[in-house]
Amino acid sequence: MIQRVQTLFLLGMIICMAMLFVFQIWEKSNPESGMRYTLDAFYWQEMAQDSNGSESWKVVSSKQTMYLAGLAAVSCLVALFSIFKYKNRLAQLKLGALNAFVIMAYVATATYLIYTGEKEIGYDARGVFKPGYFLPLAALLFNSLANRFIKKDEKLVRSVDRIR
Repeated sequence: MIQRVQTLFLLGMIICMAMLFVFQIWEKSNPESGMRYTLDAFYWQEMAQDSNGSESWKVVSSKQTMYLAGLAAVSCLVALFSIFKYKNRLAQLKLGALNAFVIMAYVATATYLIYTGEKEIGYDARGVFKPGYFLPLAALLFNSLANRFIKKDEKLVRSVDRIR
């Protein structure tokens, strides 16, 4: 199970998706008004700089985005389940396709939140994409590599069965 290369790719995907719980997805600052807007897997936050001129920020408003965390958790669980289905490669391929769909839903939802947030803020400067935006794309790459090697294993097993 662990000695197969696709298992390592699936573990890499799990790590990438689990790191989304720690890293921010997007951030934008408005120096004129002293406001900062951030998006992570749990909250969309609007923060204001403290009036005493320090570098600390206080949250003005916050909206929950738990569905992003839920999509990341579902992706981790599907990949973990796929690792343990190593005897049934066709089921692993189906789980890989499901996982690609879940990751793309995460990316699409995060992009939609960023786009609507940009319009809502109205400040001309662009926001900064943080590692939390790019980690699902790396996870998608790991998922496609894992599926490639699963297909390769299935093809090898079918060719050996044909020879017998």
